[in-house]
Amino acid sequence: MCSSDLAPIACHRGGVSRKRQRLFDRPSTSTEKPSAEPVSGRGTPLVMDAPPLSQLRASLDRLVPARSVVLLAVSGGPDSVALLHGWRRLADDRGDQLVVAHFDHRLRSSSTEDAAFVADLAGRLHLPFRPGAADRPLDAVPGRSLEEAARNARYKFLSTEAVAVGASFVATGHTADDQVETVLFSILRGCGIHGLAGMPQLRELAPGVQLVRPLLDVRRSQVEGFLASIGAAFRVDESNADRAMTRNRIRRELLPLLREQFQPGVDSSLLRLSQTARAVAAWLRS
Repeated sequence: MCSSDLAPIACHRGGVSRKRQRLFDRPSTSTEKPSAEPVSGRGTPLVMDAPPLSQLRASLDRLVPARSVVLLAVSGGPDSVALLHGWRRLADDRGDQLVVAHFDHRLRSSSTEDAAFVADLAGRLHLPFRPGAADRPLDAVPGRSLEEAARNARYKFLSTEAVAVGASFVATGHTADDQVETVLFSILRGCGIHGLAGMPQLRELAPGVQLVRPLLDVRRSQVEGFLASIGAAFRVDESNADRAMTRNRIRRELLPLLREQFQPGVDSSLLRLSQTARAVAAWLRS
């Protein structure tokens, strides 16, 4: 959960009833279009290639009971867009009720285009849409880095929205590549066993609400291949190229160096380390 000194969040509602029964009876009618061309095509995906879909289905069957109400955190980037299309494909068979949420951190001039893109996508998939935005610059939050302030504000919004729509789960699109970066970042900071374990696939986000990461076993290359194969559109966050951010330097400088000069399989090694650490942490808790 987020600490109490976070900046308040202004959640702007648009075209979605607060009553849960109407939330699912009325598909989104958003007609707002993104003001910039998204990457790739705009075709509505109907089928995910078998391996990623099978992995997603296996994760859902293990982590999320069928007929669950789920709030999907969709930034507009490839990972969360792939999660949305994949789960939408599985939802009817599983009986899940999906709601799309998007949080605008207001850190980039193009962020309003991201929000418009996600609203349009939710409308085309006939899913309810819950938008929110920071009501003051996140870098004004005292005593916190920009990345930490953004993450905390986002999860606070998602927790509030999950309760509002009656969702038991909030789902994010973190992949195995995100896990690799997280574990390596933790090592650089001198972490303990829990840091080596990386991100859990399932944890409590708020009372009665679980945060789930169904794509945590899926590689980013699989996500990109799936999106390309179905011609799905997504947005690109230009801040991911900003090497002033430590995680971006890990992704773009340190990991390529390790692969080239030290260990070509460093990603798999870090993922195995994470799995071992999780097993040890679980044993210590038992």
